[in-house]
Amino acid sequence: MTRSISQLAAAVAALLVLGACTQEPDPFAVSFAPSEPDLPGERFSIPAGARAGGAETATAGPATLVEELSLFGRVGFDLEHRVAVVARVDGVVTATGAVLGDEVIAGERLVQLESRELSRLRTSLVEARYGVAYAGTRLERELDLWERQLTSAEALATARYAVHAAELELGGITKQLLALGESPEELASLDVEGVTDLTPWTAYEVLSPGGGRVLEKSVVLGQAVEAGDLLYELADLTKVWVDLVVPARELARIALEQPVLVEASGTDHEQGGRVSFLDPTVDANSQKGMARVELENPDGAWRPGMFVGVRVRLGSHEAGVCVPEAAVFELLGEARVFVKRGGVEWEAREVELGARSGGLVEVLAGLAAGERVATTEGLTLKAVWLGQGGLEE
Repeated sequence: MTRSISQLAAAVAALLVLGACTQEPDPFAVSFAPSEPDLPGERFSIPAGARAGGAETATAGPATLVEELSLFGRVGFDLEHRVAVVARVDGVVTATGAVLGDEVIAGERLVQLESRELSRLRTSLVEARYGVAYAGTRLERELDLWERQLTSAEALATARYAVHAAELELGGITKQLLALGESPEELASLDVEGVTDLTPWTAYEVLSPGGGRVLEKSVVLGQAVEAGDLLYELADLTKVWVDLVVPARELARIALEQPVLVEASGTDHEQGGRVSFLDPTVDANSQKGMARVELENPDGAWRPGMFVGVRVRLGSHEAGVCVPEAAVFELLGEARVFVKRGGVEWEAREVELGARSGGLVEVLAGLAAGERVATTEGLTLKAVWLGQGGLEE
């Protein structure tokens, strides 16, 4: 009897083993077979016809990652090439030249004034010349008398003093006129002899000291101006500055001549440049400093006042395993990727991330080079995974 029971049990066990060997596999069953390589993950299967079945993939692998610091800045004028045109004498505006937006070259006439002050200085110059000539003649006369012992030493000294005083007065007036922009040739041509109309002596031309585009025009015909008044403001926009606001903790990572990429907000316009200035101070309240980038601007695309994004290149390193940023999703504070296992099988894998650059992210742990990860249909894959028990203990 005992032998019969033993034989029966053996037969039942054999049938169970045979049944297990011939059972058809369930295509929708969740598989927990170890992955290759053996990295921890949660397997799940895509139901037939599901949208996630057409997810695109990318192969994880090595890449060179450029470490960058993202900052914001604003385009401004190159102050080394900004020009203020001011009146040097009092006068009344009788003519104007360029208007807003015009390009101006150095030496171009912008304003003409009628100036009584200038007329007085020009007349005084001619008078001073006659004064020097008269004092010289008197000195020659006194020297002649001195040789004939017909004059005193005091009279001779007075004549010499008069010559020095006249020359000093002439030199002072000459310097004033030169400071107003008069040329030595123009001064040499001044003479009242034979002149009946002194009206041109009141005319004064304001010339541009440099070239650039007219940003501001502050004068109109008939306006009375005083010395020092701003008449025009110009700027050479072929080069601009980009001022960056840098947190104090990041300043040590930036150096002069460091390469940067400037991107115009809301457009695809970008241009490379280099750091040209680092402010040695930090704002006590905001704890931020300032850095500056110079940009060539021949076509005027960079307009002062524009806000821009700036990527400062800090360095680069070789990363062993990288995937597109689109392959990574966050769930409950953890970074995960969907790994393609073959057929309808996928695996949700927790990963540890490193540096990011150019749309790639470094994977420090949880993924091996050569594995394929989904770059599209992430939300659908996530829903299928959670629906099949993902994240459950």
